[in-house]
Amino acid sequence: MGKEVKLSVLVTFCRQKEFIDEALRSIFNQKTNFEYEVLVGLDGEDADSEKIIKKYPVKLFKCDSAKLNTIPMERASNNRLQLLKNAAGRYFCFLDGDDFYTDDRRFQILVDVLEKNKELIGCAHYIDNFDNKTKEYTYTHIFLKKEITLNLIDYLKNNIYISSNGFIFRNIFKEKVSKNQFPAIVDDIVLTSYMLRFGKIHYIPKLMYARRVNVNSIYESQSTEIKKIYNLLLAEMCFNLLSDYENLVCIRYKKALRKALFIKIKENEQLNNFALKNNCYFSFCLQNFKHFGLMDKINFWKNIFKYFILKQYPDFNSVSPQLFQQEEVLNVDSALL
Repeated sequence: MGKEVKLSVLVTFCRQKEFIDEALRSIFNQKTNFEYEVLVGLDGEDADSEKIIKKYPVKLFKCDSAKLNTIPMERASNNRLQLLKNAAGRYFCFLDGDDFYTDDRRFQILVDVLEKNKELIGCAHYIDNFDNKTKEYTYTHIFLKKEITLNLIDYLKNNIYISSNGFIFRNIFKEKVSKNQFPAIVDDIVLTSYMLRFGKIHYIPKLMYARRVNVNSIYESQSTEIKKIYNLLLAEMCFNLLSDYENLVCIRYKKALRKALFIKIKENEQLNNFALKNNCYFSFCLQNFKHFGLMDKINFWKNIFKYFILKQYPDFNSVSPQLFQQEEVLNVDSALL
């Protein structure tokens, strides 16, 4: 019998051929006293990328998210979910295909913390942006400047943000949580919020991961308006995940709603369907407001008041059912995405 795989490193690539070697080298240069596996998800048919990936000892999974009639955020998440479902390690972490690790002891440092502290669901560190044009770090603001352990209430109350890519998480999906209970979206804000339901996190203020910016990625390539809507969608998904902490979540994400309230939103079938499927009330209403009758418009502004003043997130059922049957609501405009 072979050694136990302690860590699953899950890497996603989508038209990122020029970054594959740097990303994978940063994984295989890690110095550890344990076994780890590397699972790579390649999105779309890309023979050149596949040829580079196969030079490394990885498990390759292919998907074609372009066939999914949904927003880019969910298409990327589909690739991540496929890898997570196949992760055999006691722990797991994600690496985006255009990013790379900056510390060759990263795996060992974080896993050692998790091994010694069974109450932790994850251990994380500082991430900095790496400008792909200037080839320099941007030295972004460090949210936490000291080593600290946090529970979910601490995380929400202090408005702390730690990227899910900065974590190594305990693989609760392997033993504790049914694979039918995966989070709907495996994305930065949502994944961290989901995992915090199962335990505390520990943070180390040390740079070990570079997030590449000024590249044509799914998020970075979007307009400012679309980024605001995406941020609102992610915030609303956190409401659904953390409904027991409604008051704190409303306070934490009021900025995301405020920024999205008065921007002009083009109607889009994929965006609309995503909001419906995930009970994202404000995202749905903002896109379909012009179709609302008088009562729905009044209810919308009442819910805005309740959110900002009473710190209550609205029930999606407060939208009139008739709106869901109106084909004109789903007026496709592919220019949005």
